[in-house]
Amino acid sequence: MKLESFDVVKILGYGLSGFAFLLVFLAFMLLRKEQDKPEPRKLIIQTIQMFMGLCLILSLAVGIISVPISSNNSQLQGYIQDGSKISSTGNMAEKTADKLVSNVSSMDPNGTLISDAEKSIIGNFEDAKTVIAENRPDDTVSINTVNKTSAMVHADFVKLKRPNQHPDTIKAAASRIQLNSRKIKAVALPLAEFVH
Repeated sequence: MKLESFDVVKILGYGLSGFAFLLVFLAFMLLRKEQDKPEPRKLIIQTIQMFMGLCLILSLAVGIISVPISSNNSQLQGYIQDGSKISSTGNMAEKTADKLVSNVSSMDPNGTLISDAEKSIIGNFEDAKTVIAENRPDDTVSINTVNKTSAMVHADFVKLKRPNQHPDTIKAAASRIQLNSRKIKAVALPLAEFVH
């Protein structure tokens, strides 16, 4: 049995238990290799024992450190569920903005395409803000980000609705709408709260 026969990345995917298993397996392989010799060397055996002790200490230390982190799992799970709702509204806003950009050259400033896109995208921003306000009322950073981005998108829609706009101005406004529509996903999961 060799280390090459194991998928190390998959084993490490099991977290602390996978890491501990790899350390124990490496110690086992060292002992086995030393036992194959006609006369095992005492210094090597002592070094392997120290390695095994270090592996045990590291496993315990990581386990003790991870206990407070695991207490945040339910909060993190709630954020992930809220984040998926926000992200899905972001996906809808992004699709609408992509459609807007692809049709920018043939748009009528008074047409329904711009009005419908504005209602949809601004509505998605409002939906995201509602999800954040209901589930993370203390997350003022995300709420402010959504508010500011929504205001920028609204300002760009005002530019799109002006008659006789230069085509480059229209393309730039539509591109900014598209870019800002993707920002909803950035507030879906505020990782800063879990990274200390």
